Amino acid sequence: NCGRDTPPTLLFLTDNTAKARLDLLKAGATELLVKPVEERVLLARLRSMLRQHQKERDLRMHMNTACDIGFSDAAASFDMPGKIGLITTSPSSSSLLLKNGLRTLFAHKLVALDPEGALASPHSVKPPDMYLLRIGAGNLDEMTTLITNLRAASHSRRRPIMAVLSTDVPDAAANILDIGANDILHEDQDLRELALRLDRQITATRRANALRDQFRHSLEAAMIDPLTGLYNRRYALPYLERLIDTAYRTNRSYAIMLADLDYFKQVNDRHGHASGDKVLCHVAKVLRSCLQDH
Repeated sequence: NCGRDTPPTLLFLTDNTAKARLDLLKAGATELLVKPVEERVLLARLRSMLRQHQKERDLRMHMNTACDIGFSDAAASFDMPGKIGLITTSPSSSSLLLKNGLRTLFAHKLVALDPEGALASPHSVKPPDMYLLRIGAGNLDEMTTLITNLRAASHSRRRPIMAVLSTDVPDAAANILDIGANDILHEDQDLRELALRLDRQITATRRANALRDQFRHSLEAAMIDPLTGLYNRRYALPYLERLIDTAYRTNRSYAIMLADLDYFKQVNDRHGHASGDKVLCHVAKVLRSCLQDH
């Protein structure tokens, strides 16, 4: 994770066979388009690619800063198969073929959802790693509304959205990308390409989550004393500056309490530093028990 990011790559194809597309995607191409390309679709693809790249680049910049000040990279993890929420508004032979066909191409689990169920905030069940929407003329308006709502909901806003477009909505691609879908594919294209694109989206999301978690852990390590679990001076001084500034601007009072442990050096000298550490931990526990949760 501590390294350079790779810019997205958009390729224009002359050979639009399924094999050529799969080979190029496996080699690292971000997106493939076949000339002639409608300008609206091209610009929407570029905007979508740049949005996704910017999000990962911002995370990587934060993580690289943490690496520069001495925090190690996140350990590699073994990823279990993901869960993909398949959303259709009505059962159809095409949806069934899509679901059954994908099951033979990867280990990820497909879970059927309806639009209302996809928007419900899960409590005991983990939400899907991403959403796969089948969109046709009969449900275009409902699905575009669903995409915007998934982008706003707390449990789904960071999950990728992939749309499979039927042949009766040839002009919907640009709008669906612009309202928040991460990727689209037409229904008549090779299922192996869809499986590959779904797998890439899940991998990218897990990588972003790992970067986000590692950055948060790095911040915690920089600001929290590992012995007592209390915030250290690196956190306290900027916090006090904001507290004083806010109190000044809002004309409110504030108070700061300073505490000192008398004869603490004698504890270390007589009983050793291990005993001194236990005293510090106990004092920290007592202090935390006297504070209200905020």
